[in-house]
Amino acid sequence: MKQLKLFQEDEEYITLDEVCTILSISKATARNWIKSNKLTPAKTNGRESFFVKAEIEELLENIKSGKVSR
Repeated sequence: MKQLKLFQEDEEYITLDEVCTILSISKATARNWIKSNKLTPAKTNGRESFFVKAEIEELLENIKSGKVSR
């Protein structure tokens, strides 16, 4: 039976603090965006959430271009 990989090995993961720095938002805003599914952690380790850096950078570009409001 083939085992599915949940995460790509070549993807770079970043912490919530790094997400906040890239997007220039507070942790409270980031938590609200997680609750509203605007941000989705790729994986969690206990209480720590990790995000795919490329997805966060894409979100930033979409915000800058006006594709995504906020």
